[in-house]
Amino acid sequence: MANVDEEDVRNAFNEYLSIAVSDEIIRECVQLCNSFAKTPDDLAFKWQSMCINTGSSVTQPLDTKGLTLLRKELQKGVQQLVQPKKTTTINARKPQARGPAAGSLPHGPPKRVPVIKSEPSGIQIHDSVKERQFLDDRLDEFAELVRVHYNLEDIGDPASTSDEELVVVGRICCEEDSTKLNESSVMLETSRLMGAGMRVLLKFNPSVTTNGESPVLPLYPGAIVALKGINETGEWFQVSQILSIPLLPNNISCSSQERPVSMAIAAGPFTVDSNLNYAEFKYFLGQIGSNTPSWVLLVCSPW
Repeated sequence: MANVDEEDVRNAFNEYLSIAVSDEIIRECVQLCNSFAKTPDDLAFKWQSMCINTGSSVTQPLDTKGLTLLRKELQKGVQQLVQPKKTTTINARKPQARGPAAGSLPHGPPKRVPVIKSEPSGIQIHDSVKERQFLDDRLDEFAELVRVHYNLEDIGDPASTSDEELVVVGRICCEEDSTKLNESSVMLETSRLMGAGMRVLLKFNPSVTTNGESPVLPLYPGAIVALKGINETGEWFQVSQILSIPLLPNNISCSSQERPVSMAIAAGPFTVDSNLNYAEFKYFLGQIGSNTPSWVLLVCSPW
């Protein structure tokens, strides 16, 4: 990686955090970047992440004390990479499955629960400084759509304790990025404006409902959702209803087009189980070539 100069570091802290840093601290940051092979953007995002995790303001100045904490955090990351993993003894006994407590067996028809998908159906958004800003803008845009659509006074913060139900908007993610999504690890990530970028554990009521037309409640990593519920303990957000996201405004005007707007839409799987010839997908491509629609939408599904 090319050496970092002072101007790069100053621009990164100004652009992403809007904070001024003294020349002495800037020179120390340059040394950190060159020593730990970090870009100025990485360093700014690391400082922002530390502020969020400690409950501090992301706009607080980076001083000598903060620089020392930042250096220790970078050193800790290097040590975790070079230290060998400890071997552990695995108990060969088969774990017992947890069942319902005595006297708490369910009665009546089964309740509808969210369908948890371990893989996203779209492109996964990764956490970097620029992509984090893009994600925040996207979440805030959807939050405003939800607020206007449902005539709400405000969008709530799922991490804040409350005695009343509120509507929140965020991105579905796993409790740990390395684990697959399941009912016990579903978390909601907020934007920095609505909830300081915090991730909050979600728990779903047995009678959770949706106001949309879908009979199931699909959740997958990266999905932007609007949820109604309550956080009474400060440890998790209890979801009682999943609200349908209103459609984005349509900016296409047929009157301004030279010809009518047309769209071709296809969703996978694009071949049959018996072979991988993709005959159906080739037929779809042929239709596009002959009809030349204005837009083509491929829903990311099993190929």
